[in-house]
Amino acid sequence: MLVSTWIQYQDGKITKGYKGGIKSHYYDWNAAPFYVLLSPDGRILWEMAGYGAGCFLGIAEALNGPKQDNYSCPQLAVRRVNANTDDTKVSFRIYIRQGLWFNIAHDSYLSANGKKYKLIAADGIKLDENNTPQNKAYTVRAKYGADINYCDFTLTFEPFDTIPTTFDFKEGDGEDVFVIRNISVD
Repeated sequence: MLVSTWIQYQDGKITKGYKGGIKSHYYDWNAAPFYVLLSPDGRILWEMAGYGAGCFLGIAEALNGPKQDNYSCPQLAVRRVNANTDDTKVSFRIYIRQGLWFNIAHDSYLSANGKKYKLIAADGIKLDENNTPQNKAYTVRAKYGADINYCDFTLTFEPFDTIPTTFDFKEGDGEDVFVIRNISVD
Protein backbone atom coordinates (compact mmCIF):
# COMPACT_ATOMS: atom_id res chain seq x y z
CA MET A 1 0.00 0.00 0.00
CA LEU A 2 1.38 3.38 -1.01
CA VAL A 3 1.17 5.98 1.73
CA SER A 4 2.25 9.59 1.53
CA THR A 5 1.95 12.49 3.95
CA TRP A 6 2.08 16.21 3.49
CA ILE A 7 1.56 19.43 5.38
CA GLN A 8 -1.55 21.37 4.45
CA TYR A 9 -1.50 25.14 4.98
CA GLN A 10 -4.64 27.24 5.28
CA ASP A 11 -4.10 30.64 6.82
CA GLY A 12 -7.74 31.75 6.81
CA LYS A 13 -6.88 34.81 4.71
CA ILE A 14 -8.59 33.61 1.55
CA THR A 15 -11.24 36.14 0.66
CA LYS A 16 -13.86 36.37 -2.04
CA GLY A 17 -12.22 35.70 -5.38
CA TYR A 18 -9.53 33.53 -3.72
CA LYS A 19 -7.16 36.41 -2.97
CA GLY A 20 -4.76 36.77 -0.06
CA GLY A 21 -2.37 35.02 2.30
CA ILE A 22 -0.52 31.89 1.27
CA LYS A 23 -2.27 31.90 -2.08
CA SER A 24 -0.75 35.22 -3.11
CA HIS A 25 2.71 34.08 -1.98
CA TYR A 26 2.91 31.06 -4.31
CA TYR A 27 0.73 31.62 -7.32
CA ASP A 28 -2.22 33.56 -8.67
CA TRP A 29 -4.71 30.72 -8.85
CA ASN A 30 -8.45 30.95 -9.30
CA ALA A 31 -9.70 27.52 -8.25
CA ALA A 32 -9.94 25.63 -5.01
CA PRO A 33 -8.47 23.44 -3.88
CA PHE A 34 -5.06 24.47 -5.15
CA TYR A 35 -2.10 22.23 -4.39
CA VAL A 36 1.60 23.07 -4.43
CA LEU A 37 4.36 20.51 -3.92
CA LEU A 38 7.49 22.23 -2.60
CA SER A 39 11.03 20.92 -2.46
CA PRO A 40 12.89 21.14 0.88
CA ASP A 41 14.58 24.31 -0.41
CA GLY A 42 11.22 25.96 -1.26
CA ARG A 43 11.12 25.44 -5.06
CA ILE A 44 7.73 24.66 -6.60
CA LEU A 45 7.94 21.13 -8.02
CA TRP A 46 4.30 20.66 -8.96
CA GLU A 47 1.03 22.57 -8.77
CA MET A 48 -2.57 21.73 -9.55
CA ALA A 49 -5.93 23.46 -9.27
CA GLY A 50 -9.03 21.42 -8.50
CA TYR A 51 -9.09 17.71 -7.87
CA GLY A 52 -9.43 14.64 -10.01
CA ALA A 53 -9.97 11.27 -8.37
CA GLY A 54 -6.67 9.42 -8.16
CA CYS A 55 -4.40 12.40 -8.87
CA PHE A 56 -2.55 12.31 -5.55
CA LEU A 57 -2.05 8.56 -5.73
CA GLY A 58 -0.66 8.94 -9.26
CA ILE A 59 1.66 11.74 -8.21
CA ALA A 60 2.94 9.72 -5.25
CA GLU A 61 3.48 6.78 -7.61
CA ALA A 62 5.43 9.02 -10.01
CA LEU A 63 7.57 10.42 -7.19
CA ASN A 64 8.47 6.88 -6.12
CA GLY A 65 9.15 5.56 -9.64
CA PRO A 66 11.45 6.60 -12.47
CA LYS A 67 11.90 10.36 -12.78
CA GLN A 68 9.03 11.70 -14.90
CA ASP A 69 6.78 14.67 -15.50
CA ASN A 70 3.19 13.40 -15.25
CA TYR A 71 1.80 16.90 -14.58
CA SER A 72 -0.58 16.81 -17.55
CA CYS A 73 -2.13 13.49 -16.42
CA PRO A 74 -1.33 13.01 -12.73
CA GLN A 75 -3.50 9.91 -12.33
CA LEU A 76 -1.18 7.99 -14.73
CA ALA A 77 2.38 7.13 -13.68
CA VAL A 78 5.30 5.15 -15.08
CA ARG A 79 6.41 2.44 -12.64
CA ARG A 80 9.26 0.78 -14.59
CA VAL A 81 11.19 1.08 -17.82
CA ASN A 82 13.06 -1.76 -19.49
CA ALA A 83 14.90 -0.63 -22.63
CA ASN A 84 17.03 -3.13 -24.55
CA THR A 85 17.95 -4.01 -28.14
CA ASP A 86 14.74 -6.03 -28.73
CA ASP A 87 12.09 -3.60 -27.44
CA THR A 88 11.21 -1.02 -24.80
CA LYS A 89 8.71 -2.02 -22.12
CA VAL A 90 7.07 0.68 -20.02
CA SER A 91 4.97 -0.37 -17.02
CA PHE A 92 2.22 2.02 -15.91
CA ARG A 93 -0.29 2.37 -13.09
CA ILE A 94 -3.44 4.45 -13.49
CA TYR A 95 -5.78 5.52 -10.68
CA ILE A 96 -9.42 6.20 -11.52
CA ARG A 97 -12.68 6.64 -9.67
CA GLN A 98 -14.43 3.31 -9.26
CA GLY A 99 -16.71 2.50 -12.19
CA LEU A 100 -15.00 4.85 -14.66
CA TRP A 101 -12.79 3.70 -17.53
CA PHE A 102 -9.71 4.75 -19.49
CA ASN A 103 -8.59 4.08 -23.03
CA ILE A 104 -5.09 3.76 -24.50
CA ALA A 105 -4.89 4.22 -28.27
CA HIS A 106 -3.05 1.83 -30.58
CA ASP A 107 -1.16 4.78 -32.08
CA SER A 108 0.58 5.63 -28.78
CA TYR A 109 4.32 6.11 -29.07
CA LEU A 110 7.55 7.03 -27.32
CA SER A 111 9.54 10.02 -28.50
CA ALA A 112 13.33 10.25 -28.15
CA ASN A 113 16.36 11.09 -30.24
CA GLY A 114 14.09 13.10 -32.60
CA LYS A 115 12.14 9.95 -33.55
CA LYS A 116 8.84 8.26 -32.70
CA TYR A 117 8.92 4.63 -31.50
CA LYS A 118 5.65 2.80 -32.22
CA LEU A 119 3.57 0.81 -29.76
CA ILE A 120 3.69 -2.89 -30.70
CA ALA A 121 1.92 -4.69 -27.82
CA ALA A 122 -0.07 -4.22 -24.63
CA ASP A 123 -0.32 -6.45 -21.57
CA GLY A 124 -2.98 -5.96 -18.88
CA ILE A 125 -5.32 -3.82 -21.01
CA LYS A 126 -7.02 -3.87 -24.40
CA LEU A 127 -5.98 -1.08 -26.75
CA ASP A 128 -8.68 1.21 -28.18
CA GLU A 129 -11.23 -0.17 -25.70
CA ASN A 130 -12.67 1.07 -22.44
CA ASN A 131 -10.67 -0.49 -19.60
CA THR A 132 -12.26 -0.31 -16.14
CA PRO A 133 -9.79 -0.78 -13.25
CA GLN A 134 -10.95 -3.41 -10.75
CA ASN A 135 -8.23 -3.25 -8.07
CA LYS A 136 -9.22 -1.21 -5.03
CA ALA A 137 -6.66 1.52 -4.24
CA TYR A 138 -8.58 3.62 -1.74
CA THR A 139 -11.98 3.40 -0.07
CA VAL A 140 -13.58 6.73 0.69
CA ARG A 141 -15.45 6.86 3.94
CA ALA A 142 -16.80 10.41 3.56
CA LYS A 143 -20.30 11.15 2.38
CA TYR A 144 -19.32 12.87 -0.88
CA GLY A 145 -16.21 10.90 -1.87
CA ALA A 146 -15.72 8.15 -4.42
CA ASP A 147 -13.68 4.97 -4.16
CA ILE A 148 -10.53 4.89 -6.30
CA ASN A 149 -9.39 1.85 -8.24
CA TYR A 150 -6.17 1.21 -10.13
CA CYS A 151 -4.90 -0.82 -13.06
CA ASP A 152 -1.34 -1.93 -13.82
CA PHE A 153 -0.42 -2.48 -17.46
CA THR A 154 2.66 -2.69 -19.65
CA LEU A 155 3.11 -1.27 -23.13
CA THR A 156 5.82 -2.60 -25.45
CA PHE A 157 7.36 -0.27 -28.04
CA GLU A 158 9.91 -0.57 -30.81
CA PRO A 159 13.48 -0.55 -29.45
CA PHE A 160 15.32 2.76 -29.26
CA ASP A 161 18.04 3.19 -31.92
CA THR A 162 20.25 4.51 -29.14
CA ILE A 163 19.02 4.23 -25.55
CA PRO A 164 18.35 7.82 -24.42
CA THR A 165 18.65 9.32 -20.96
CA THR A 166 14.97 10.38 -21.06
CA PHE A 167 12.00 9.98 -23.40
CA ASP A 168 8.36 11.08 -23.69
CA PHE A 169 5.21 8.92 -23.82
CA LYS A 170 2.30 10.21 -25.88
CA GLU A 171 -1.01 8.49 -26.51
CA GLY A 172 -1.26 9.54 -30.15
CA ASP A 173 -1.32 13.01 -31.66
CA GLY A 174 -4.91 14.01 -30.86
CA GLU A 175 -6.17 16.47 -28.29
CA ASP A 176 -6.78 15.39 -24.68
CA VAL A 177 -4.38 12.44 -24.88
CA PHE A 178 -2.22 11.08 -22.07
CA VAL A 179 1.28 12.60 -22.08
CA ILE A 180 4.16 11.90 -19.71
CA ARG A 181 7.37 13.80 -20.41
CA ASN A 182 11.02 13.37 -19.44
CA ILE A 183 10.75 9.76 -18.33
CA SER A 184 14.12 8.54 -17.07
CA VAL A 185 15.45 5.29 -18.49
CA ASP A 186 17.45 4.61 -15.29
